[in-house]
Parts: sequence; structure tokens; C-alpha cells
Amino acid sequence: MKRELIVTALATAAILATTGFPAHAVTGNALPAVGTKLSSGDVSFVHEASSSGQAEVEFGQLLTQKAQSQALKDYGNRLIRDHTLANEKLARIALEKGVTVATEPNAKERKELDALQSLSATDFAETAKEDAIRDHREAIQMFQEASQTLQDPDLRQFAKQTLPVLEEHLRLAQQLKVGPAQGAQH
Repeated sequence: MKRELIVTALATAAILATTGFPAHAVTGNALPAVGTKLSSGDVSFVHEASSSGQAEVEFGQLLTQKAQSQALKDYGNRLIRDHTLANEKLARIALEKGVTVATEPNAKERKELDALQSLSATDFAETAKEDAIRDHREAIQMFQEASQTLQDPDLRQFAKQTLPVLEEHLRLAQQLKVGPAQGAQH
């Protein structure tokens, strides 16, 4: 898992280098925005969305490493791919606006990931499915609100474009929860 985190951090740094932003502009925990013209609500969204996105990448990595079912491993790979892309896009937008992004989950998300990591294989699968559904419902709510209330048009567009991906992740998590036979009926 540590290798994947390093790769994600390096990929983010590479993107920042190509956009001309200094490497120190991204920190593990998002810092208060200084010199930005974004509203406090927009800055809050950047911090929450980037932290949540990092948590989803780590959650996906955990699924690929610990899940026993191929379907759950495939879901983990999908989370890694989609949330890495979204995190990179958000980082570019935020840094253009002078806002730092989180490059790791917040304390609450870290605690949840650590708890999930410590579960037995049987408990892990069920809890991971429940967490995926809960987390994506919360993310959808946050992004729906953001797509309507953010003041910055680039961030608002990001929220709108990311919503269908989050909704698909929720749909897939719900299918995993009910199982392949029942999930195929939807």
C-alpha cells in the first residue's frame, strides 16, 4: 500500500511540475488558502473533496490487497483509477486558484481505513461493501450541493462532471452488496 501512495504522490507532483506550480504547493494536509480569491465555502470544498478522494484511492488499494472476491478487487481498481483522475483534476484547478489540496485522508477517514485494515477477511468484505455505499452516498450529497452552490465556475463544473462517476460507484457498490444474481435484476 505504501508503494501505491508514493506512486500517487509522485504522479501528483509530476502534474504540478508540468503546470508550473511549486512542489511545496501541495501538502499532506491542506493548508488555509492564502492569496486566493475563492470563497471560504469553495476552499472548504477543495479540502474536503481532496481528502475524501485520497481516502477513496487508499480504500481501493485496500480492496485490491485484502478482498477475496474478484468482484471486490475489480471495484477497488475502479476506485483507484477514477479517484486518482478526479484528484489530479481537482489539484490542477485548486492550484490555479491558489489553494492547497490534501494528499492524504483526514483523521476521521484514516481511522476508518485503519479499522477496515484490521478486520478479518470475512468481516472485511461485508464492512467494505457497507462503507463503500455509505461513503459514496455522502460524497454524492456533497458534490450535488457543490455543483449548485460553489461560487467558482471551474470548481462547480468539476463537481458536476464528477457526480456521474460517484453515482456509478454507488451503483456498483450496491450491486456488490446484494450479490451478482440479485444485482443483475436492476
